[in-house]
Amino acid sequence: MVSAYTTILSNVGHSDYTKGVHLSITKLKEKSKDYLLKSYTVIKCDFNFPDSVKYPSILVYVNETTTIYSQSGKGVILTGAEYLLAKSQNCEIIIEEVYSISFSKSSKSSPFKDIIHEIQSKQREYPKESITNLIYKEIGNSIYRSIVRGVSNKKKYDNKSKQTTQMKAHYLTNPVIAS
Repeated sequence: MVSAYTTILSNVGHSDYTKGVHLSITKLKEKSKDYLLKSYTVIKCDFNFPDSVKYPSILVYVNETTTIYSQSGKGVILTGAEYLLAKSQNCEIIIEEVYSISFSKSSKSSPFKDIIHEIQSKQREYPKESITNLIYKEIGNSIYRSIVRGVSNKKKYDNKSKQTTQMKAHYLTNPVIAS
């Protein structure tokens, strides 16, 4: 996918936190593909991909700073999109718990749709790999990085203090949208 982070971010909806609910496994299976892609759905589960799957699609935390895509795992958190992809890879998923927050029905667009479309439009005005094209790509990706900043225990080197510090959240940081 071209411009993956920004394209996905442009489709993120306004979450209606007041309507967050635990879903039973039965209710999860009744949800449409569209619902799972256009909501914030989190699934805690055990999983096991068939040996024939060369590239498993579920990310597993090995420790605080290391992640891998594993053939099997326990206690992994999935989004609705990851769940659908894993199912399409014939992954065996044993669900423990599901929580879902739907997009607000009153939202006319996503919170980032207009700015992302403007940035992508400007980016397309310039030849691929040109400096101006790359600057617009970086601007779009920076919006996504601001949303995920501080969500994990990622560390960075601070030139002022000359030491490694944990990244702090940005005012745009939102783990629900980041998922």
